[in-house]
Amino acid sequence: MESILSLILLGKILLPTISNDISTPFFPTTDITATDDSANTENEILWLARIMYSETKVSYEMRLIGWVVRNRVETGFRGDTYRDVAQSPGQFSGLNPHDIEYKNNISLGYGDTKNLAWRQALVIAEEVYYAPAKARPLPLAVRHFYSPKAVFRAPSWADNKMPYHTIQSSPGLPARFAFYSDIQ
Repeated sequence: MESILSLILLGKILLPTISNDISTPFFPTTDITATDDSANTENEILWLARIMYSETKVSYEMRLIGWVVRNRVETGFRGDTYRDVAQSPGQFSGLNPHDIEYKNNISLGYGDTKNLAWRQALVIAEEVYYAPAKARPLPLAVRHFYSPKAVFRAPSWADNKMPYHTIQSSPGLPARFAFYSDIQ
């Protein structure tokens, strides 16, 4: 005890000063909202990964789809959260309850580590989520895509519209994905 008192007197240990100013707010040493915010962020990244994984298993395609979804969230199109956008009816084929992979796609979580494509989706989702806006590979107005290769008929919103960007498959075959801007 004597050595602590000596250190205090010598100024080696700094004790917090107590202010009489009641206008100075007191902040607890633990951030109570940090857990809530981090859980919300993890949940958002999880939903983004589910969307990307449900649409493709190819990393380059996942990344572009992730940015389209981020564009939707940032512009409030079909929801203000990744979960809202994911659960908006008729938006993502693999998240449609009638899709054969629906139960798998909707239930994937952070603990599902055996699936390489899913782990890749989680990494890319986190990358897209935290990326600065200047890293955006597609303009903010690009909020729609579909896979011409996977459908019999283009969606009505794509009628008479030129895609902003396409991902080609083999020559002579329909594009794997077509991305569109300025669709209302």
